[in-house]
Amino acid sequence: IRAHIWERGKWSQDEYKKYTMNWFEKILDLGKGTVRVDEEFSFFHSPTLIKSDRIDALFILISEVLLKRINDPESQFKDAVSSIQKSEDKDLRATQTHELAERTILELLNLMKELEIVKFDEFSNTENERFKKEFSRTIIQISERIV
Repeated sequence: IRAHIWERGKWSQDEYKKYTMNWFEKILDLGKGTVRVDEEFSFFHSPTLIKSDRIDALFILISEVLLKRINDPESQFKDAVSSIQKSEDKDLRATQTHELAERTILELLNLMKELEIVKFDEFSNTENERFKKEFSRTIIQISERIV
């Protein structure tokens, strides 16, 4: 990846997302927050790369992870989604989908906290309010993609 960084000039937003996703997936695989990252190329560390801020970047990363898992046939998340989709009851599907999205997002956020990737106690009051809104919005966004 580093050679690619040196060779390339300006990156697209998608390339920054791919780089950041690769970094985060390594963290998830290893269960360690110490995976090397060039912060100048990670939208999570430098949200302005994708014209964002740190709250948006956090939830964009989570959304990208979950959307990738939805399409991964070997993912436990995909298995859970498939199980929910088998239900004939539309209301039950909606409830279970919402609960799955919420639970999975919370698991990722807790992991980020445990591995000290995100220091939630450093959020300002304004960021805390935005966090709550983005958390709810992301649950809805993921739920709608599942159903």
